[in-house]
Amino acid sequence: MLARSTNEIHIFDSQTLRFIDVNQGGRDNLGYSTQELERMTPLDINPELNEEAFEQLCAPLRAGSKSRCDFSTIHRRKDGSEYPVEVHLELIDDQPPLFVAIINDMTETRQMQERIVQLSRYDPVTGLPNQFFFEDLLAAAIAQAEHQQHDIAVLRLDIENFHTIDDTYGYEIGDQTLKIIANRLVKAAGSEGLVTRMAKDNFNIACSDIDSPSAAEQFAEALRAAVTESVVLAQHEIHLEAKIGISFYPSDAKTASELVQRAGIALNHAKADKVSSFRFFKQDMNERLLARIALTNDMRHAIEREQFELYYQPQVDLASGKIIGLEALVRWNHPVQGFMPPNKFIPLAEESGLIVPLGDWILKRAVSQAKEWRDAGLIPEGFTVAVNVSAIQMQAGGLVDLLKQLFADTDLPARYIELELTESLLMTNVSETLTLLKQLKDLSIQLSIDDFGPGYSSLSYLKQFSVDKLKIDKSFIDNVVTDSNDAVIVQATIAMAHSLGLAVIAEGVESQGQTSYLRRLRCDQIQGYYFSRPLPGAEIRQLLQAGTLLRLPSDEQKPQVLIVDDEPYIMSALKRCLWRDDYEILTAGSGQEALELLANHPVMVIICDQRMPEMTGTEFLSRVKIMHPRTVRMIISGYADLNTITEAVNKGEIYKFHKKPWDDDELRNDVREGIARYYASENIRSL
Repeated sequence: MLARSTNEIHIFDSQTLRFIDVNQGGRDNLGYSTQELERMTPLDINPELNEEAFEQLCAPLRAGSKSRCDFSTIHRRKDGSEYPVEVHLELIDDQPPLFVAIINDMTETRQMQERIVQLSRYDPVTGLPNQFFFEDLLAAAIAQAEHQQHDIAVLRLDIENFHTIDDTYGYEIGDQTLKIIANRLVKAAGSEGLVTRMAKDNFNIACSDIDSPSAAEQFAEALRAAVTESVVLAQHEIHLEAKIGISFYPSDAKTASELVQRAGIALNHAKADKVSSFRFFKQDMNERLLARIALTNDMRHAIEREQFELYYQPQVDLASGKIIGLEALVRWNHPVQGFMPPNKFIPLAEESGLIVPLGDWILKRAVSQAKEWRDAGLIPEGFTVAVNVSAIQMQAGGLVDLLKQLFADTDLPARYIELELTESLLMTNVSETLTLLKQLKDLSIQLSIDDFGPGYSSLSYLKQFSVDKLKIDKSFIDNVVTDSNDAVIVQATIAMAHSLGLAVIAEGVESQGQTSYLRRLRCDQIQGYYFSRPLPGAEIRQLLQAGTLLRLPSDEQKPQVLIVDDEPYIMSALKRCLWRDDYEILTAGSGQEALELLANHPVMVIICDQRMPEMTGTEFLSRVKIMHPRTVRMIISGYADLNTITEAVNKGEIYKFHKKPWDDDELRNDVREGIARYYASENIRSL
């Protein structure tokens, strides 16, 4: 067992600390021979620990007050290179007593964490700060402006009809165009400007060197000129137009999010304006304030009169198809405005402090409902009802006592309740949050991080917070089957979470393609309209009674081959070539259509033409390599585009290249070999 372990295992004398045995994995990683290690101690390979520090770590083991000591540190190899490790140390009662250390090499986990932090802060195409990082930077600029008493202009810039660039020239040209525009905007903004990319064709610019509307007009015109100047790429001359919305600190708003929001409102007016390219935000505070006060008063009465209702959206296990949980979602049946979704009143509840009594009511109702379903035998062991908890509700105090009282009154085991927490909650007063979460875990409550992904920058705290589950934000799921950037983030998040022992649920799943792709990525659970919209308690009861399952694809099926070509006669010829081999053959006329098919089907081999509309074969297969790495990729071409294809082969994006007209027997043989490679990779993956 010592030799077969994938971890490093170190056994050393408890008195002299000299190594007695180090398994093969440890020797290989450290670079020392058995004879060399027998003359060494763990302190010789650890640049961070001296003997005094080590004795402090293992003192509880020697005293018998602990059975295991866990800590993170650095190990140094024989060649001087260092690597992060997680150590699990035990003292074995032998003669003489021995220390046994199980060492996990954390190099890949750290690299993955760094990659996710990078993706969460910066736009992968332009390298500019993303929306969430921009708001942090803008908040810092606002604090400085408040101290120095100067204005800040925030401009929201939209490139009009940019989607036509992607549609006409392809994504590669589109992305290169965005990079050029981004560089121009940064140059136009100058040293006092801050530029970020908000969405595909949308940028935010903040500048503190503007003190009047006329100066803002000149600045907006300079930004517009940066966009309207022609872009020449791959012999294509591209012309673009821009619309701009402008807001000011402190006259329009005093927070980063409000400034961005109000610049966005001005942008919408500019986009509707057929004459002007930019518009300033105009205040309409009195009507808004009166409406907010009226709605706040209505909400206060609604809590007292129990005009709220809980709906529940099922959470489904992707391995079994069973409903394994529900998320409780509050709805307001307003006496005048009718049913109101939470985004209409939750922000106002948080502003007014009413989120605390409303949150308490939600918890009481959810616990009571879970108790009712458990007593009726509708929810089994391991089932959870998830409730979103506001940062204000957590900070108000009394949450732990409320939950204790609810569990005592209902006799419901706490493990049936899951609390969904946000990043802002976790990162507010970290030490106090850690204490509160420990109290909740001591009750056996399940904890999850909601909307994981956008702006998350505190991965080092994940383990400390002792959460059980990550919920991937809907923004990454929307285009996960077609956008390789979203796919990479989702893949990395799932891998990282599983390496930390956390379950993963994807929210906002609305299609079969998203479901199938997430299942192949080994995402644990999904939630979204594809399975069920949020339902009132009575309809959820019917769903649970019926034992409704998510339909999962059968694992027993023929090998699937996907042919991608926009020429019907070529597609027919390829199908005739392969029909004798008893494959299930799928066809697509474009890369975009093929990506949708790949999400729904476990395709083993792709045969793709090089010249196609929207994206070339090599562009398409480069995405496939990222999003479906086990699928074997082949390309056919009748054109002398050998440099591009050779480069793709060298990058590992293409397995085989066939030139038109192809040899049927050679192609069939390559497909058979490709299927064998697919099965081999699946077997390795399952180990």
